Amino acid sequence: MEFFKKADVVVIGGGITGTAILYELSKYNLKSLLIDNDLIMEFKGEQENDADFFVRHALRNGGQFVKDCSFTGFIKEDGDVTIVNTSKGPILTNAVVNTADICAKEIINAGIKEAGVIAKVVVE
Repeated sequence: MEFFKKADVVVIGGGITGTAILYELSKYNLKSLLIDNDLIMEFKGEQENDADFFVRHALRNGGQFVKDCSFTGFIKEDGDVTIVNTSKGPILTNAVVNTADICAKEIINAGIKEAGVIAKVVVE
C-alpha cells in the first residue's frame, strides 16, 4: 500500500484543542500531523487568537497540517490503529487523537472516541 503521509501521531480536528495538542506534540521528537476538513489558518496580526498561536508555533516546531482533508476511516492491527484513511489517502501512524467536535458522528461511529487517544506513543 502506498501512503499519502507517515506520522507518529495523527490529530483529527483543527479547533483549539487539536491545534493545542499538535503544538504540545511538536515539542517532542515526534512526527505529528493534524488533519481537518475546514481548518482555517489565518493569522490576524495583533489580534492573534489562541489557535493562531498554537498553529504558528506548531509549524515552527515541525508539526504538520493537512487542510481540506477528511477522515474516512481507519485500519487496526492487533487492536491498535495503524492506518488513518483520509480523503487525500492513507496515513501510516502509531497513534491517533480525536479532537473533532462531538457532532462528527462518522469518526465516533468508526470507533474513535471524542478527545481520545486510541494508541500509545512511546517518547524516548
